[in-house]
Amino acid sequence: MFELVDDAISKLLIKHFADNDAGKVEISFAMPSAALGEKQATPHLNLYLYGIQENTAMRGHTLDVRRPTQGELGATRRGPVTVELKFLVTGHANDPKTEHRLLSEAFVAFLKNSVLPESMMSEEMLSLGAQTELVVAQPIEGSSSLSDLWMALGQPQRPAVLLTVNMTVNPFESRKVRLVREFVLGMTQGIDRSGPNRSISTRSIMVAPEEKKGARGSPKNGAQGWRDAIQTLDPETTWQV
Repeated sequence: MFELVDDAISKLLIKHFADNDAGKVEISFAMPSAALGEKQATPHLNLYLYGIQENTAMRGHTLDVRRPTQGELGATRRGPVTVELKFLVTGHANDPKTEHRLLSEAFVAFLKNSVLPESMMSEEMLSLGAQTELVVAQPIEGSSSLSDLWMALGQPQRPAVLLTVNMTVNPFESRKVRLVREFVLGMTQGIDRSGPNRSISTRSIMVAPEEKKGARGSPKNGAQGWRDAIQTLDPETTWQV
């Protein structure tokens, strides 16, 4: 799944350089090092994926429920998940000025495409329902710094742009479940000490009541339908739970 993001970003950058007459550029995803510029005759951008984590702030806690038109079986599906892919973007060429130009063009490309266009995504990526946001040049969260990242890589620090890709996908499959369409309320007057053997009258209430017309002719939604159903009960009734 993450390699699909690599392909989409590569297409985006190559198209941006071609549309702006910024020259040819090659894209790689290796660990950045000074040797990268020596091995390539053509200037290129390197995007090193150094972090993968879930964006918990965008986590959904609800289920997608699909109700059937007939029958009792419906379907539930877990909500989508947003994953943060963190890239260290570096330019590699024979001179620093060209490297700075590469980073500048990449920076502009990411700013212009804060949401990755679907035309850059493969069919497989689209089939996952992927929605991809590009966030550029944000500081590293927490107590770590860019210098700590370079130290962990064992490489001398060089100019770089930080790119965060927020990829929202829903790879989960739907699961068939039996949906509750109504429930039965048990009611009794006062407090009866006879326990479970006491006489209880029952009333059935639909989970999703049909719409009713209000006083001015406007339809009442499901919540209002619930209130109407409850208000029909005897006000002297004591609810036994």
